[in-house]
Amino acid sequence: MVRFADTIAYLGRDLKDALEVNLISEDLPGFPENCRELFGYQAGDDINWIVLDTLVKDLINNSFNKDVLSFSDNVSECIRDCKEYNMEHIYGSPLLVREKKKIGNMYGLIFETFLTDLMDENRESLIYSDMLDLKWISPVYREKAAPVEIVRDFIAGMTDRYFEYVFNKIAVPQRVKGRYGGE
Repeated sequence: MVRFADTIAYLGRDLKDALEVNLISEDLPGFPENCRELFGYQAGDDINWIVLDTLVKDLINNSFNKDVLSFSDNVSECIRDCKEYNMEHIYGSPLLVREKKKIGNMYGLIFETFLTDLMDENRESLIYSDMLDLKWISPVYREKAAPVEIVRDFIAGMTDRYFEYVFNKIAVPQRVKGRYGGE
C-alpha cells in the first residue's frame, strides 16, 4: 500500500515541481507516448492533479473486488516509463546535478540541527511542532524510534517548498528591524 501511495503522491508532484523551476517545458519533450495518452499532451499547472486522478481511479478500478492492489497493465507501463523520464529529465538534469553538493549540505545541516534539537529536547523546534506533537503521531513511535530515525522520517516527509522553508529558517539570519522600522 505504501508503495502505491508513494508512487501516486510523487509522480505528478515531481513533474509539476520540474515545470515550476523550468527543468522541463510544458510540451514535455521526450515524454513517453503512452503517458501522453493517459495524462495529456501538454503539462500545465494541473499536471499533478491529472496524474493523481488517473492513478487513483485506475488503482480503484483495477483492484475492486480483488485480493490484491494493482494498477492496470497500461498504467503500470506508463508509471515505469514516467519514472524513467523523471530520472533522465528531472533528477538527472544538469541543473540539479550542478547543485547536488549544495543540496547535500542543506540536508546535512537540517539533519544535524533537528538531531541536536531532539537530543536537547528543544520543544521550540519545528520537529516537535510540525511532527512529534501532532495528534496522529503514535505514542509508541515517539517513545521507541531512535532520534536518527525520527529526523530521517521528518525530512523524508518534507515537500521541496517546506525543505527550503526549513533551511532558510535555520540557516539564514533573520533581519533585525531598526529603530524606525527600517532594515
